Amino acid sequence: MSENLPASVEREVDQLCSEALVLVESKRYDAALLRYKAALDLLPPPKTQWCGGLRILQAMVDTCFLKGDFSNAEQVLYAAIQFPDADRLARVHLRLGQIHFEKGDREQAQRELTAAYSSGGREIFADEHPKYWELIRCGLES
Repeated sequence: MSENLPASVEREVDQLCSEALVLVESKRYDAALLRYKAALDLLPPPKTQWCGGLRILQAMVDTCFLKGDFSNAEQVLYAAIQFPDADRLARVHLRLGQIHFEKGDREQAQRELTAAYSSGGREIFADEHPKYWELIRCGLES
């Protein structure tokens, strides 16, 4: 991935992401997603060369997840996984496991949540609903 965007693009991306975060905090998820999409559109192709692109997609995944739109969260997450080394990030596995859990696929959720634990430890679950930790806890204790 490239180190830096042109300064003017980076400022605009940062501004849009800051605006989106404020919108997420006020539960205006659709408006936030539009800001994140606008920020992503500012990145020159290929998007996967810019580390900011992964950050934006992760924020979009989180926003879709908070909105309860698990199908779109999953779709965006699979786009994020196209970035170099994204599939090694504990946070990616955590969110993917949560999405599978919410969609009813407990087996796949358990695999992804276990991968999140393997790379991120118990603390990756600290701010999450306990149901996700409980899904894998029994398997880890045996």
